[in-house]
Amino acid sequence: MVVDFWTPKHGGEKYIGLRIYFVDSHLRLRIVLLGTRHFLPMYGERDQGIRGPFERWICGILFDFGLSPSDFFGSTTDSGPDVKWMMNERLGLKWEWCIPHMVNAATKMACGLMRKSHNPEMSELLNKLSQTVYDTSTNSTLGDLLPMLMIMLGEGNGTQLVGYKPHRFMGMPATMERVLEKWPALEAWYEARSAPHARKKKRAPPGFTLPIAQDTNQVQVLLSLYTMRMTSLTLDSPIRRYDTVPTNAVNIHPFQLTSLVARTRMLLQKAFYHNFFRRYVNADFIASGSYIFEMQLAMHPSVKHVGSPMDEVIAAVARTEGRMRGDLVAGHVVAVRAAIMKRLKSLMRLVANSQDPAPVDPIAAPAVQANVFDDDILATFAVQPIRSTERPAQQRNKHDTLIAGELKRWLEDSDGLQMITVPDPAKTSVRRPESILEFWHRQQQSKRYVLLPMVARILFAVPSSSA
Repeated sequence: MVVDFWTPKHGGEKYIGLRIYFVDSHLRLRIVLLGTRHFLPMYGERDQGIRGPFERWICGILFDFGLSPSDFFGSTTDSGPDVKWMMNERLGLKWEWCIPHMVNAATKMACGLMRKSHNPEMSELLNKLSQTVYDTSTNSTLGDLLPMLMIMLGEGNGTQLVGYKPHRFMGMPATMERVLEKWPALEAWYEARSAPHARKKKRAPPGFTLPIAQDTNQVQVLLSLYTMRMTSLTLDSPIRRYDTVPTNAVNIHPFQLTSLVARTRMLLQKAFYHNFFRRYVNADFIASGSYIFEMQLAMHPSVKHVGSPMDEVIAAVARTEGRMRGDLVAGHVVAVRAAIMKRLKSLMRLVANSQDPAPVDPIAAPAVQANVFDDDILATFAVQPIRSTERPAQQRNKHDTLIAGELKRWLEDSDGLQMITVPDPAKTSVRRPESILEFWHRQQQSKRYVLLPMVARILFAVPSSSA
């Protein structure tokens, strides 16, 4: 379930929308917008806050479709206190912070947009960046000079810079990259804007303010966060230049960084730890957190194994931010992985209790796996599965026996995402790796597993983004 409040750009009215995500019996992701409504409770209704009318609205629209909160497993939203409390505490859903919202909040915090005193130099830089975009997009006197300059100087034929708004911080990297690409054209544009004022001996406007001094992709999103933690957010590691690729990287070493970049990097590490990575060392989260994203990762054939990227990140966070002694790190990684697998087993038990599983064929046919992750991820982690040496725990009932058997077989299974041929309107056909839901549909059709395909339907219905 995804619930979101938003306010139109013009006007102060507040609206609320409710979307549901589910995976059908053919393991295809479905998204349905159940309703969007003007949210304006009467004064008497909101005397005790908005949580009362908020809950009535959610339950009312679910009831209109024959649904109730008990029909849902998880929720992905922003971290607004009322929305988070409603999903997690009141409705009893497994809650995860929308990753784009989380990244947005962490980056704004580190770059001084929440409190300028945290990083005044970066705050000033971003103000200049925003001013540059505004200057070039609102000046009608110079007409199409900027795109013409871009073409003349060999900077491409893009007609404008990428728009940047501080409250939508996720657009900042694209804006900054475009500004760097079009730098000569921007310098020439500002000179042309100032020339008429110089001829008339009038005060010129401010010059260039920046002088030199995507189906279900939850696992990809989580691995991208992991890659950032193990590269950009590891303070003693080099940073790859933005305009080079992992296979031919040009790195900038820590001693080469300016004080502004080094400070911003340190603040980013702290912000991302506070917003996300502390889930791997915080005792309360380890005991009761949802770990939905990690369970999704454990259901992916390329990264399910012990020693996966998840284990590497847990160890790094425990060692650095958690300040854990080196001899305790390995045991901590095992404990966190056990907590995640415990939640996965609990979900399998719920599925088992709801049906009478038929016996399955335990034979697993190996297959060649397709590479489906970005180059940055592949350059940072080894994502090929290995054989597991875990032994099943002592069994208590037939469901526990079935659960342990399926998990053991899954961890030892060498099958992976395969290349498939699909029709394409522009071509006769195109080959691509199967999606994670297509993979689990294939497992379901082959009857190699009974519980895990159902678990995949539940887990991969929870998106990593509510945007």
